[in-house]
Amino acid sequence: MKYILSAISLLLLVIIIASAAFYFGQKSVGNSSITPTPSVAQLYPTVNTQTTSVTTAPITQTPQTTTVSAGGVLVFSAYTLNMPPGWASQKETTQYSDMLTLTKDTYKITIYQAAGGEGGCTYPGQAPQEMAQSFSSFIEIMDPNGFVFRRGPSQGTPNSWTICQKNASDGSFGFPTNFGNITILTPSNPTDTTIAEIDSILASLNKK
Repeated sequence: MKYILSAISLLLLVIIIASAAFYFGQKSVGNSSITPTPSVAQLYPTVNTQTTSVTTAPITQTPQTTTVSAGGVLVFSAYTLNMPPGWASQKETTQYSDMLTLTKDTYKITIYQAAGGEGGCTYPGQAPQEMAQSFSSFIEIMDPNGFVFRRGPSQGTPNSWTICQKNASDGSFGFPTNFGNITILTPSNPTDTTIAEIDSILASLNKK
């Protein structure tokens, strides 16, 4: 009997200890906080990027321009152009040639139609070609007929510019243009305003 009571007491003690352990374990779990796993958006936030677009400003015509007509010799087109105020024009025409000269101070544009050679024009990124002039830079201009010109600094002639025209069939550039050989002379420090006027004159070249 003595042994039975001891066994019962030991069993009750084990039950009490197990119950207490279960109670405090459940309480501990209830009070614990679970840290959520961060989402992909939190780990890798979106970066806003800006794309810069580069556009070419249109060439506008100067108000109160004078219309000048010239050309039409040999295979070249007769044409008109718009001359801004402050410019003067002079024409020299023979049976086989036509030269229009526009001047303003020491600026000069010459459009010359006559028999002569032709050649190509190459620009940065293009391989040099035989019988072609190579230009270190250019400004691209389009006229009302859809002809595309490039004004580039002439090699070996300071303050001189040559106009080449795009060949619609293969995309290459060459001279003379449909309106003849076009060259430009400027002072050593041309002003942006007058250069813009020159480009506007070229942009106004219109086949008659």
